[in-house]
Amino acid sequence: VDVEERIRRYKEALVRNPGSLQVLQRLGELYASKKEYPEAMTYYDKALALQPADTNMRLTLAKMASWNRDFPRAISLLQDLVAKDPGTLDFRIELARNLSWAGRNPEAIEQYREVRKRNPKDLETRLQLARVLSWNKQLDESIREYEELLKEDPTNRGALIERARVYSWKGELVAALKLYDDLLIRAPQDRDARFGKAQALYWSGRSREARGILEEMQAKNRFVAMAGDGIN
Repeated sequence: VDVEERIRRYKEALVRNPGSLQVLQRLGELYASKKEYPEAMTYYDKALALQPADTNMRLTLAKMASWNRDFPRAISLLQDLVAKDPGTLDFRIELARNLSWAGRNPEAIEQYREVRKRNPKDLETRLQLARVLSWNKQLDESIREYEELLKEDPTNRGALIERARVYSWKGELVAALKLYDDLLIRAPQDRDARFGKAQALYWSGRSREARGILEEMQAKNRFVAMAGDGIN
C-alpha cells in the first residue's frame, strides 16, 4: 500500500476516533516521510496535546520544526525539554544546534559550554563549540578550543582544517599556511586543505601560486572551478 493510501485510511480511522494517539502519530510519521513537515506537525501537535509529558514526542516535533526551518518553534520546544530535564545532554545539543542555525550564536555557545562541562569527552560537541565561536567572531577562543581538542585527538581532521581556516580569518596567514602544509604532508590530496591553502596564498598576495593549486584541482572537480572563480 502506498503512502497516500495509508494516509487516506488513517484519516478515515481518525474520523471514527478523533482522540486516537496512535493514529495521530502515524499520520505525523507518514507526512514526515513525504517531507511535508507543516502537515506532519499538525498531527504531532494534536498528539502532544493528548500526552504533554511525552518527551520523545516533543523532541520529534522539535526536530520537524527544525527541518521545516521553523527555528523559533524548535527552540521553544527544546527549551521546555532542557528546563524539565537539564541533565539530558542530547536535548541541550539539539537546542544549541537550532540556536546556531537561527543565528543566536551566543546562546548556542552557552549550551555547548554546558555540555562540554558535563561531558568533556564528547569531542564532537567540543568541535561544534569551536565552530560556533568562530562564527561569532571569537576567533582566539575558537582556536583555543581547537587546540585543546587536538591535544586529546591529534588527528581530528575537522579540527585541523578548521583551526587553519580560523588563523586565515584572523589574518595570520603565515601560521595558516604552515598548518595547511602540515596537513598536506599527511594527506596530499585533501581538497579542503588544498583549497584553504589556495585562499591563504591569495590573501597573502601570492595569487599565482593560489591559481596553480586551483587549476590542478579544477581539472578533477567542476565545483572547485566555480568556487575558485574569485581567485585570479
